[in-house]
Amino acid sequence: MAIQKANTSKTVRQLYNDNKKGKINCSLAIQRNYVWNNEQESELVHTALDGYIILPIVTVDMNDALYHIIDGNQRLTALFRFINGEFAISNKTPELEDGTEINGLKFEDLTDEQKEQFFDNTLISIYILKNITDEQIDRQFYKFNNGTSMSKFGRIKALLTGKKMEFVNQINNTNFFKNVISITEGTRNKNEKDKQVVLETISILMNGYNMGFDELEEFAKILNKQDIPQNIKDLMHNTVKYLEQAFPVYDKKLKQTHIPIIFSLAVRAQNDEIRPEQFGGLIQIFFKNNPSGSTYSNASGAGAGKKEKIKTRLDELIKYYNENISSAPDYKIPEPRITGKRGRPLGSTKNKEEKLADSNPPENPLPLVASPESLS
Repeated sequence: MAIQKANTSKTVRQLYNDNKKGKINCSLAIQRNYVWNNEQESELVHTALDGYIILPIVTVDMNDALYHIIDGNQRLTALFRFINGEFAISNKTPELEDGTEINGLKFEDLTDEQKEQFFDNTLISIYILKNITDEQIDRQFYKFNNGTSMSKFGRIKALLTGKKMEFVNQINNTNFFKNVISITEGTRNKNEKDKQVVLETISILMNGYNMGFDELEEFAKILNKQDIPQNIKDLMHNTVKYLEQAFPVYDKKLKQTHIPIIFSLAVRAQNDEIRPEQFGGLIQIFFKNNPSGSTYSNASGAGAGKKEKIKTRLDELIKYYNENISSAPDYKIPEPRITGKRGRPLGSTKNKEEKLADSNPPENPLPLVASPESLS
């Protein structure tokens, strides 16, 4: 069935009120996190105040009276943030065409005339797509962004249907991926590295090291034509719970490069009936005993996403597991680092306590029905 199209327009005030009433959904799985900087936000405000056209937004009609945004999320978020007083106009912003300086102003600092121009005279066109499938939504999003400066993962995400990205987001929001592994907040928000790690993990569970992480876009194209197998979804859920017990607090050693490898070996450990605390202790000692220059470390540097280096890291970790798992101690929560003459710890332990994972084992865990052949 052909996609049906309609269009309307609303003022910034009308859109702002719609958003306050919960009528605007900017959280479709395909959407990027908010990534605009202050200069981009300020340029949009400048555009509205000078009376120029703001690009349309594109929405999907899901028969629920909501505007589900597939293009325009960054623009709308910037407008709403300005109205809420969440940023001031950048000092790099030029004056308006009438010569008025607006540098450093917040919405509340605008004149009544400027507020009227911004709020009530700025019209934004809205395109509404009806009778559109998840696959067509993703294809439309990809066409909007094809050839633009999307991040690498943005291009990958555009290839996946909403349900697949919803699963990636679901795993990404677990305590292990959200609070335990070492990815900075800025990297999460701007580059979505945390979601990329989840997809890399799915890739290694499905492909072993037959496909490198550098080929993640190719993997996304494969998933575009099929679903994530249910046994892989079950395996992801069970292993996340296992790892949350293995690593009860944030651990700076658990960097992006290591997570899919550790995840793969955790599948083997569960099948071997290794307690999660013991598995965590093994990994903790492994990284302590693999300084710069070791085989594993060398395979974790430049080109770490290539399948040859993934194989090297996995082989090294499996070898260490086979030789040491029977005598591995339980994971030990790292002591706070001490510095200065008065021996004060670097940072508070409060965040670590807040990030404690739920140590209760999952009820009726699903059978571990899939694991990479290389781990058997």
